[in-house]
This record gives sequence, C-alpha cells and structure tokens, in this order.
Amino acid sequence: MRLSRNVYSEMLAHGEKELPFEACGLLSGSGEMIKTIWKAVNNKRKMNSFEINEEQVTLLLTKIEEKNECLVGIYHSHPTAPPVPSREDICFAYPDQVYFIISYAKRKPIVKCYRMKQGKVFPVKIIFYD
Repeated sequence: MRLSRNVYSEMLAHGEKELPFEACGLLSGSGEMIKTIWKAVNNKRKMNSFEINEEQVTLLLTKIEEKNECLVGIYHSHPTAPPVPSREDICFAYPDQVYFIISYAKRKPIVKCYRMKQGKVFPVKIIFYD
C-alpha cells in the first residue's frame, strides 16, 4: 500500500491530539495509492474502541466522491496497545479496505497496515511516497 508522507504525518498528529482516546478516520485515493486523509470523530470517546457514526461516514464518502477518489482504507489509533488488530477490529472489519493502526504504547508511534477477511489478518507492506 502506497501512503503519502503528508497523510502519514497527519494521521500521527491526529492520533496524538486525541490521546488518551482512539483517533479514527478514512483514507482515500485510487487503487493501492492513498492520497487524502479524512479525520473523523470517535463517537465512543474510549481508549480501546472507536466508532464513526453513519451520518459522518455518509458525509465523508460524499466528499471523497466529489474529489474523484475512492475509499481505500480506515485508520485508528491504539493509545496504549500495540499496532495489532483487536478482536473487535477483526470482527467489524470491511474486507475491501486496508486498516492502518497507530500505536502510542511506546515513546515513538508505530504504524502497521492490515487487510482483514473472514476473521483472518493479513499484514500489508507500507510504501511511502512524497
């Protein structure tokens, strides 16, 4: 998965700003290339869970379409846990999307990417571009 360095920086900043709660949002672009970040509000406001309400998802998907991009992925943070999908992440995953998880459990944030299908987790390599 190709990820813009600007989007990467914005994801990290969003995650840090939302601490101690999970940050979340959508990522758009085309094919395997992520070009745009769409920060969302975590309606659960919890340290170990996130939820983007339906109204917000609809609004963001409309903006993505207006930009002539497609939904490529979803991101969220783990304030105190490693960047590994939780049972809840796996259970509610959309199989056509990639998931970026940002961990703030250590001094320096760690970002990992996954595809999740039928209860299985597949790591996805992140390739940065400018």
